Amino acid sequence: MRQHVSLLGILLVVQGAVVLLGAIIVVMVMVTGGLLSGDMQAFAVTGTVGMAIGAYLLLLAAPSLLAGLGLMNLKPWRVCSPWWFAAWRS
Repeated sequence: MRQHVSLLGILLVVQGAVVLLGAIIVVMVMVTGGLLSGDMQAFAVTGTVGMAIGAYLLLLAAPSLLAGLGLMNLKPWRVCSPWWFAAWRS
């Protein structure tokens, strides 16, 4: 059972890292595309859109990374739950 939990933690960390890498690539491509166009307005628009998409992907990757690290360290789920849920269950 411990091996399964650790393996799930590793898979979640890898999944979060892949999404985070995708966020970095999207930001770099969008900002570079805006710079290569030579137009400052296009750079501002593509940079803003790229940053927004990158921030969204970062928000998607963060829970996977945190949950994966918690599972790899064999932390109980109660530690990962919100404080109000833990207080409500006691």
